[in-house]
Amino acid sequence: MIAMRAIMFLHQLTGVVMNRGYRFGQRRVQQSVALAALLLGMLFTTVLDAQPVRPEIPKLSLTGREGGYNPSFYPDGRLWVPAAVGNQPRYILVPVFIKNCWVTAGGYQARPIYSIRFKFQYDSSAFRAVGVQTRGPVYSGTHPNVRLDGFDVPTIADGWQISWNDAPDTTYQTFYEPLIPITNNRLRGRRVNVVMQSSTPLPLTGDPTVQDCNGFDYMPLCYIKLEVKGRPGLLESDVSPLAIPPDSIYYNTLDVINESPFPGDVNYPIQGRINKDRYLAGIRYQRTGIEPAAVNDVEVGMIYAHIYNPGRFDFLPQPTGLDPNEIAVVNVNNGDSLFAISRVVYLDPVLQGQAQARVRVNVTLKPDGVRAKNIIVESDQPWLLFQGVSAGGPFKQLNPTGVVRRATLGYIDRNILGPPNGIGFPDAVNNNQPNIPDPLLNLDIVCDPNAVGFDDPNIQDPNEFAGKYEGYITFRSEDVEISPVRLRVTFLYIRVPDETYNGVSTVWAPRGIELKIRNSAPTPQQTRLLFGTGLRATVNADSLFGEFAYQTPPNNAQFYARFFPINSTDGSQDNGLGDFTGIFSSRDIRNIYDDTTIVYRVRFSAGGALNYPVVVTWDPRSFPDGAQLFLRDIEGGQIFSVDMRNATPNPDGTMSYTIRDAQVTAFDIEYTPARAVRQTMNAKGWNLVSLPVRPSDNFYSVVFPNLQGVTPIKFSQDIYQQEERLKVGVGYFVRFPNPDTTIISGVLVKQINSRLFPVRVYDGWNTVGALSVPVSVDRITFEPATLGGTPPIRVPLTFVYEYQTNRGYRAVSELTPGKGYWIKVRGQGFYNLSAPTTRGNAPSDELSTLLQSAAELSILDAAHRNGVLYVTDLRPSELIGEMPPLPPVGTFDVRFATNTLIATDANPVVRIHGAEYPLTLRLAKSTHAYTILDATTGTELGKLLPGASATINDPNVTAVRLLRQTPAEIGYSLHVTPNPVETTGLVRFTVPETSVATVDIYDALGQRVRQLYSGTVTPGETTLELNTAELPAGTYVVKVSSGIYTAVERITIVR
Repeated sequence: MIAMRAIMFLHQLTGVVMNRGYRFGQRRVQQSVALAALLLGMLFTTVLDAQPVRPEIPKLSLTGREGGYNPSFYPDGRLWVPAAVGNQPRYILVPVFIKNCWVTAGGYQARPIYSIRFKFQYDSSAFRAVGVQTRGPVYSGTHPNVRLDGFDVPTIADGWQISWNDAPDTTYQTFYEPLIPITNNRLRGRRVNVVMQSSTPLPLTGDPTVQDCNGFDYMPLCYIKLEVKGRPGLLESDVSPLAIPPDSIYYNTLDVINESPFPGDVNYPIQGRINKDRYLAGIRYQRTGIEPAAVNDVEVGMIYAHIYNPGRFDFLPQPTGLDPNEIAVVNVNNGDSLFAISRVVYLDPVLQGQAQARVRVNVTLKPDGVRAKNIIVESDQPWLLFQGVSAGGPFKQLNPTGVVRRATLGYIDRNILGPPNGIGFPDAVNNNQPNIPDPLLNLDIVCDPNAVGFDDPNIQDPNEFAGKYEGYITFRSEDVEISPVRLRVTFLYIRVPDETYNGVSTVWAPRGIELKIRNSAPTPQQTRLLFGTGLRATVNADSLFGEFAYQTPPNNAQFYARFFPINSTDGSQDNGLGDFTGIFSSRDIRNIYDDTTIVYRVRFSAGGALNYPVVVTWDPRSFPDGAQLFLRDIEGGQIFSVDMRNATPNPDGTMSYTIRDAQVTAFDIEYTPARAVRQTMNAKGWNLVSLPVRPSDNFYSVVFPNLQGVTPIKFSQDIYQQEERLKVGVGYFVRFPNPDTTIISGVLVKQINSRLFPVRVYDGWNTVGALSVPVSVDRITFEPATLGGTPPIRVPLTFVYEYQTNRGYRAVSELTPGKGYWIKVRGQGFYNLSAPTTRGNAPSDELSTLLQSAAELSILDAAHRNGVLYVTDLRPSELIGEMPPLPPVGTFDVRFATNTLIATDANPVVRIHGAEYPLTLRLAKSTHAYTILDATTGTELGKLLPGASATINDPNVTAVRLLRQTPAEIGYSLHVTPNPVETTGLVRFTVPETSVATVDIYDALGQRVRQLYSGTVTPGETTLELNTAELPAGTYVVKVSSGIYTAVERITIVR
């Protein structure tokens, strides 16, 4: 702004007139005020230094750089072009760059540019012009990390109207080498005449408020589309110049070569063909002896095109050794279209301590002297990701640079660039030295098990996705002979064994049972083995559990130990079982539902008799509760038999057994897994349940064979959802036609978390399950949904609810096996519940005080289902007593209209769902009475007094309003005097209207012992004489019933 004001002030002072000048711009200065202009210029020298002094004629360039080239487009200043393959045409886009600093400045008016005309020359033996366009690929960065920013990026002239024509041009190359004879290269020359027009002006390529013209960029103006016709080895076509000749460049109607935008101004002389630097930019250097071509000099406005035979994508067949994750790649069909990594990518999520599996391959091209541009790398599976990484020194990065499924790359170069193996053409801007060679693309392949079930939101247990998966990473480029090329990746997501570690200060995690076997050599040797049980494991080598069968027998002269499964059918008993992860020398996982004792056979060699004794060590904290494990010799225990829970203890809590007999080279582990049986008792109708164990078959009709034809329903993400496969840790509504006792057998569940039994919880209410043992609600915790995220929390002061068929929702402090529960959370993540148990805590002090002092409103329906609500004058915290969503349709439920268990309003509304009529309302522990209204129509339905009940017969009444009153205000009362009574007393009661009344006395057993009155009473007080002489001393109840009114008073008879 300061600079602009300075210029305006200068214009006013000097009298500069900004008329619409000749074609392109004009300046007229009055000499009489030159001194004032000079003084003002000195005053604002600092401001104007960072701005254009005067407009600069736009410059065109094929290299995109003043005095050099744009390394993002041309890493060595040359255009390398792959030849066409067979009958398939090949096209290239040659960008024409422009620097536009044609800006009004320094007293010069620069009229906007609305049209551009120029020529583009090429060798017809190498190319054929097929079009001009304003969209194409754009690059950024420098070698070796050139980023492809887009394939179809608009230029600054996007939207301009373009016309072009192509014709022979015998001036080809003469502007740069005038001695070229007309019978040689000139006869092959052609030119594309390009005319561009628009109703909007050409944008500047910099910001004149903060930059001078030297700081302006060269940006793509358009792209010349050429078909590649030349072939390598044909001298006249494999290396040829492309050029913008200095004979026809127009902006608007100004011929910038032969005319001045400001005629007569010494700053804008006519340029002519000699001063090409004023309107063209690029490289200028001597090429003699450097490249095989007729033209020796490189000039501005030129770029050399080199045509070569296209290469192919390739992968290093063997690792470089720079990274331990590198693996070899196999050319599957030797046709260079399908490759495969040489081994399975495996992940044991617990034992390897990783969330993802990574391996590395090295991507290149073949043969030497080729390049591929505009590369797309893409995976076909959600779990298959990749990333370009460093292996020390320069490396190639993909765009984007993170772990992704799709990325692009500017180019891969195979020995065009740089010594010692490259073609190594001198670089004009690098002291005539070749550019550095292009490094390999070090590609990390990332297998993410969390994305295996990405397309199946109904399955959230990662263990459910354990298995072998196959995916492909595809490489594409139009510059290679074969595209696309696929790289096959096989991912093994190992199912973890079921056994869990139960050590102190250790998170429960599935990991199996580990054996350590050590010899007594001078330098002791040790190896690790893993065994256990798991879902769908077999006696054979199960890749699902990370097992493989060794192909060669062990060397008995060397130390080793392996599992040799007995009775296997795949030959794994011959050479033993291996471990894909390499963490263990052998692993053997068997079916968790085997009904008999499992025998694991271990064969070993100490490496010689002198290396005995051999020590076997294990950790009994890895043993499941109730499981029995014995270590015996393979002769059935004739030499040794050890209870593995009572072996030699070690200071670190592990146990050991020492084999001293050098004749013993094998032993068996006899493992009898713990099995659990749980009995669940469910009422007729709807029940909220969960799995008390993990059954072998979790299909709902197998677990609960007597259900009433309704698929179990869970509540998640604010909706009820049906689910046929029941999951541990999830609560389900199920319906039984009759009272039912179900026996469920399976594996004990002592912890629920994201690794064992993942249960996602979402913001709001969720139905969750319990463990195989009772636990306090205080054991409920949560994990974040994503690594590093924030875990959800229980909404403060909300209950954990169970659903009782004959009562509805009830707050609990303990979770019982087989029952389902409602919890409300804020945020989303994973539900955690763990044993051992502690005694359930009572509700919070505030809640306990509140319920003890609150009046109880019970609602009993004709099916004897009784819901209890609470009414209080106290003001609890806002969320206390909030109830879960309504249960399924037809399920008994009562709640206040505020969706709470507790009401503090004087006139609360009660909503009734799924009830059978008539309803009986009873009020206890209350000092108030209520008038009952139909909440919909306002019709009075009766009165409800403390200790009394009222009946609603109309099934259309599903919501009632209770209007608070005292019994006296309603007109009812009951008093017995004196109390205690010896022989005689009086019973006084009042009714508000004429009605039939009965007055009875009941003993402590609830037996009626006397009727004092039965008949009609009128409004007002009625007094009856009470004679107790014939009744034994004790406690009795006087009960008055009059219409809807029932009242009782306890009396004591004394002698």
